[in-house]
Amino acid sequence: MRKIDAHSHINAIFKEFYSDFLINTASKGIVSIFVNSQTPGEASFLSLIDLRKPDLNNFPDLLFFSALHPWHTGTLEKWENIQKKTLEGMLVHNKNLLIGETGLDRLRGADIETQKDIFRSHIELAIKYKRPFSIHCVREWGNCIDILSSFFSEDKKEKIPFIVHGFSGSFETMQRLLELGAYISFSAVMIIRENKKTLGNIMRIDLNRLFIETDFPYSALDKKGEITEFKSADQAAGVYAEILQNAYKKASDILNISTIELGRIIEENGKIFTDYTASRRRELQ
Repeated sequence: MRKIDAHSHINAIFKEFYSDFLINTASKGIVSIFVNSQTPGEASFLSLIDLRKPDLNNFPDLLFFSALHPWHTGTLEKWENIQKKTLEGMLVHNKNLLIGETGLDRLRGADIETQKDIFRSHIELAIKYKRPFSIHCVREWGNCIDILSSFFSEDKKEKIPFIVHGFSGSFETMQRLLELGAYISFSAVMIIRENKKTLGNIMRIDLNRLFIETDFPYSALDKKGEITEFKSADQAAGVYAEILQNAYKKASDILNISTIELGRIIEENGKIFTDYTASRRRELQ
């Protein structure tokens, strides 16, 4: 069975065995991993980008997103004078780099007005450089949808694919996001735990807009609630693959389709991001 992980931070933990971990995950049927950094120019993220070479045929397809995460937002001045310039430089020099995760978080980061300005700025970069982007949103769906609507409502010409990661909002919120062109990614942990809202939204979503994500390693916590310290690539890949496999199995059961068919659907959805030229050929609504 072929599987995509639509949101991860695998760059956050692996210092010495990136290659072995990636080869291991590929052997377990994971064909693509979306990798998100939390600050533009993050060193460990850049070291993982360096591994993305054409001769590494045993790796999953790695799709890189970079942005200023809402948790790390500070002053608007710092964003405009330093962080935005760093991100824009990365976008200019790496044509395959996408933008994310960006968005709004009521619980962490700068004040919401500053976060809103920075979020808009990320979307402006996405439009300027024609790059899809990923969104983080916690308890700020009204403001998030208002901002997205200002760029992507029906009377606007711009149509840039974007993915909402770890979605846990209402069905009504999901519907509005879908109308604006969103792809919706659901947490593997919430699926495995059979969160009623998550499973209900999966049952009602247009499958052509569906993704499943691990948010690994933040989904692999020890008994103290801290990120598990992995001793080997094999151990890390085993835990990682099991989380994704269990989520795909649970989702396929509630959708009453095979895991193979679900994998096929999600892999096809992934082409919007893994090969952005495909988005020119598909209708985004």
